[in-house]
Amino acid sequence: MKKTSVRKTFPKQDLSREERLLQGKKRAMHLLERRDYSRKGLIEKLARDGYEESLISEIIDYLDSYHYLDDVRFAESLIRSRKTTKSRRELLYYLKTKGISEEAIEAAMESNYHMKEESLYQPYGESEISDDEPELSPEITAIRRQLQKYYSTKEELLAMDYVTKQKIAAKLYRKGYSEENIRKELYL
Repeated sequence: MKKTSVRKTFPKQDLSREERLLQGKKRAMHLLERRDYSRKGLIEKLARDGYEESLISEIIDYLDSYHYLDDVRFAESLIRSRKTTKSRRELLYYLKTKGISEEAIEAAMESNYHMKEESLYQPYGESEISDDEPELSPEITAIRRQLQKYYSTKEELLAMDYVTKQKIAAKLYRKGYSEENIRKELYL
């Protein structure tokens, strides 16, 4: 059986500047067809593909003019897909490494968590959860998924000794989950 390799197409240097720009726009559009990219991520990808800086800035300006490149949309999408498995702190760190601005991260967090950062850290027992809203917060869902590694039933959790629960709580706290939610889920 013949093995075929995928060949990356780098911009040909013998093309005119306008042709390389058109090729770069097509490449960027092709990349954005498959998934959202952060501005920084797309710039790095185009640079790896061999496009020079001046062309990349023109390509990014073109994408911005049609709103094809949006860091807030990228952050919202990433948060939506990972909020039930990662803590807010982990998501915040990851988005910062992707080059997303503080304002874009804040807007994406608000739209996905439907609350401001400060409201997560209310004193125990003062959270405003209505009875007609059965949906759990994404953080509690993520904590429960993490806890499934340690027990399979509620009875096993209740039978755990205090020291083991403290170790699990410390691990979850280091991952960035709120102390209030950890205490609720571990019955501490």
